[in-house]
Amino acid sequence: MVRRARRPRIGGHPAHPVRPHAIRHGLLDLDTAAIRNARPRALTRAISQWINTLSDPGGEPAAGIEFESRHGDGLVLWALYERPGDGPVSKNVTVLDYGPVEEHDPDLIEAMRLHNLVWEDD
Repeated sequence: MVRRARRPRIGGHPAHPVRPHAIRHGLLDLDTAAIRNARPRALTRAISQWINTLSDPGGEPAAGIEFESRHGDGLVLWALYERPGDGPVSKNVTVLDYGPVEEHDPDLIEAMRLHNLVWEDD
């Protein structure tokens, strides 16, 4: 009798084989530092594409990913997955506040600094 090895599972879902992607990009270990590295964009895209296929125990597809920016600890980002039938704003997005972004907004100033952006003169 031949037994097939079972693929590892994460939360009841088959684990994505990301190690081969990591090795192709010269990463010997796959940890948060490797994922936050700006170089292996194909690796982070592969991880996100896999997460996009997952669903919760109730069968609802994953809404997105929360992750820390490679630009610094404590800078939290989100990738939200669009789904067929979503309107202009996904049902997974809750509007907390909205309004114009002011030129002197501290968060805007910090984001521009992190991305080496400057205002263009008129």
